[in-house]
Amino acid sequence: MIREIDRSLMQSLFISAAHHLDNNKQAVNDLNVFPVPDGDTGTNMSMTFQNAEKALLEKNPNSAGAVVQTVASATLRGARGNSGVILSQIMRGFASALSGKEMITAADIVLALSSAAKTAYRAVMKPTEGTILTVIRLVAETISALDEDEDVETLFEAIVKSANDALAETPKMLPVLKNAGVVDAGGKGLVLIFEGMLLALQNGAPVEKTGAESEEGTKAKIVTPVEAITFGYCTEFIICKKVLSLQGENLKKEIQDRGDSVLVIDDADIIKVHIHTDHPGWVLERALSYGSLTDIKIDNLREQQAEQMQKLEMPHKKFGIVSVAAGDGVSSLMQELGADCIVSGGQTMNPSAEDLLAAVNTLNADKIFILPNNSNIVLTAEQAADMTEKDVTVIKTKTIPQGIAALMAFDAESEGNADAMSDAASLVKTGLLTNAVRDTEVDGISVHKDDYLGLSGGHIVASGDDEKTVMGKIFEELINEETVAVTILYGEGVSEEETAVYEDVLSGEWPDAEVNILYGGQPVYRYILSVE
Repeated sequence: MIREIDRSLMQSLFISAAHHLDNNKQAVNDLNVFPVPDGDTGTNMSMTFQNAEKALLEKNPNSAGAVVQTVASATLRGARGNSGVILSQIMRGFASALSGKEMITAADIVLALSSAAKTAYRAVMKPTEGTILTVIRLVAETISALDEDEDVETLFEAIVKSANDALAETPKMLPVLKNAGVVDAGGKGLVLIFEGMLLALQNGAPVEKTGAESEEGTKAKIVTPVEAITFGYCTEFIICKKVLSLQGENLKKEIQDRGDSVLVIDDADIIKVHIHTDHPGWVLERALSYGSLTDIKIDNLREQQAEQMQKLEMPHKKFGIVSVAAGDGVSSLMQELGADCIVSGGQTMNPSAEDLLAAVNTLNADKIFILPNNSNIVLTAEQAADMTEKDVTVIKTKTIPQGIAALMAFDAESEGNADAMSDAASLVKTGLLTNAVRDTEVDGISVHKDDYLGLSGGHIVASGDDEKTVMGKIFEELINEETVAVTILYGEGVSEEETAVYEDVLSGEWPDAEVNILYGGQPVYRYILSVE
């Protein structure tokens, strides 16, 4: 029977939660309501929580309360997508109730869950019931009625049960979930976190991660005038050998896959080590097996680069623009239209708050605008803006065409850019063509796996096995006699020749509209349509 959670156990609970969520992230992704290949809730929540695991292993906090605070801080910076941002706010509220505690009791957890729910609700301007918010609120309400003297394992059993009960209620609150026959994906992710914690208590050890961890693609690429830094921390130290026969070459083999610029110099009784890595704590742990450490120096390379660019390389500007884009053609177009920094991302690859903050820090400007260009990145962008003292405004662009329109409305001499860019974005209509990933029925439209799928304004407008027919339905939905311009961005794997047929269709049906065909190179969507 466990009455109190110490530092070690609390760390074990969070690591177990991170592993259990990661092991089951695809099941969360599969709960996506629309049958499009962008179900990334599980991936976003998992990557947000993996950032917490990484911070715990590197910082090794010295109390149970400090463990929770470390998780809160790491998820805040690592938040990806709307689900990741809300999860980070849940952790923030959870940590605020446990600050400064050496040990944590069941009664403390009860209060922390209530704080977590309140903080998460406050963070969302228009909370929607039937989501992860509902799950954390109902858990907090249910647990608050329990005996505060419960042992910790019994408490977490009750938490998991109430979380599953709350999750089962989500389709009753959101018709879109009921129609699709699924529960809320973000709520399911939170249930997995609680389950992972309970499993650590029951088994006496964290859940093991079953999938191979892939570092590729987890950090968004930031396109700036200087070369991006691959590994963030310059780590240097000296090992005083505990046994003179120990060889530095063996240590080099152990750490070389965790970074670059690796230099290991072996002397008679010491080993000098230099490495650029994202895991300095892990490197130091490995080095301790060779002897005691001295002259330890760890520098944040990204912060140094940002400071240098502001002071030396980046010319000062009145305005700076960070824009999120997927596809080399889209990225190039946005740069041509005035974006100073491009953060790679979009469907299935949402950047984190830390990625966007890093982009903001590369710019030497009085005022900076962020264009998320995706509805699932808006909250992340707002969180990044709150994490800096710089003057940052998020223009709530939810599609690539809205982002392009906002850039075209930007005026380097104007003080009214925020309104002008927002207004321009709001006037653009967006159409998308992709392929369905599963059979379903949405809004009376039958969808079959691999069908062409047409979307407009976040709704499915057509589905079928003939691309031209589905594209025609998108045209009919978006274009009328008042349309002045139609732009088609063709994605990766699509040729200009394939797209040209639609230029002929548009010119024939709507001769007064200007038609532009541009290479976007975007993943997921074969075509992105911008209609003005």
